[in-house]
Amino acid sequence: FGIDPLASLGNNATSAHLTRDGAIGIIVGVAGLTTALRPRHAVAMVIMAVVAIVMQAFTFAVDGSNEQVGLLFELLHGLIPVIVALIGVVAFRRAPPVSAPDRSPRMRIVR
Repeated sequence: FGIDPLASLGNNATSAHLTRDGAIGIIVGVAGLTTALRPRHAVAMVIMAVVAIVMQAFTFAVDGSNEQVGLLFELLHGLIPVIVALIGVVAFRRAPPVSAPDRSPRMRIVR
């Protein structure tokens, strides 16, 4: 919307960069909520969130070289890697081992 809410901190970020950051934040947020509500979709969500982080790094590289955003402003995105790591934990966790059912020593197996 062309508003820089953090301008008072001395950070410079263009409205185009803020818009891209907002869209990427929504993507990661939706991925996190989807993983919380439907853990079976966690692998797809971690892929989507990693792609969003790569897009964010690319836009920082482009906007940083054009002096459209400051490094201090980009450091405010520290929560996104944490969210993606937690999605990865859910996506790649191992199922608990299944042990043989407990049997009484007096039980016979009938075949």
